Amino acid sequence: MKFAWPKPRSVTAYVGEPPPAGLPPGRPPVDPPQATKAVNRAVSSFRMTPPPPAKLGMDGGRGFPRRGSATYGLRMEFRPLTTADLPLTRTWLARPHVAEWWDGPIALEPGLRQVLAALEGEAIGYAQSYQAVACHGDGWWLDVDDPGVHGIDQFLADPAKLGQGLGAQMVRAFVAELFADPRVTRVQADPSPANGRAIRCYEKAGFRRVREVVTPDGPALLMHRDRVGP
Repeated sequence: MKFAWPKPRSVTAYVGEPPPAGLPPGRPPVDPPQATKAVNRAVSSFRMTPPPPAKLGMDGGRGFPRRGSATYGLRMEFRPLTTADLPLTRTWLARPHVAEWWDGPIALEPGLRQVLAALEGEAIGYAQSYQAVACHGDGWWLDVDDPGVHGIDQFLADPAKLGQGLGAQMVRAFVAELFADPRVTRVQADPSPANGRAIRCYEKAGFRRVREVVTPDGPALLMHRDRVGP
């Protein structure tokens, strides 16, 4: 994945009160100023409250690996990133397999949900999520007007753990936590088209390829995973 420096610089976050009324389904067309106001109302209704931890099961869909994998039965959890974690993330970012795809440092950003992924208590990677419509001011995702769309970026810290299905496990668990908020309608990812490992990881985690796009950080493959209805 092209782990470009986080898209949102001033993101209004993503969980909290009842579903926003700013952009109801089937709304009539509106002119751009009205559309902007509607998006702003919807964005402002979200606040940065972490969702409750996902209840993990043994089927690989909620944080546990699938049967037969090397990490089957080990619990995946997430904890909020803190200032004390930043030296560790700097070490991770210096590793070649991370530096190849992630540009810039990791710093605490009020509008991001930033977490460390831990397997049986051991920190194994970093993940973050952002609300797509809140990134318009930085030139990102201008064609998205649904406040329920959230994007993710993530990486595994240890190159020795690549190729074992652990990345897909981490993505599945993180997405499950995002979908714990009923207002999240879609999770998107934007790996570099050249990053085959990340693309395969997202596909294993249930994402589908949509199209190649040009972002402020360059070409990306837009991938979606939509909420499945009850």
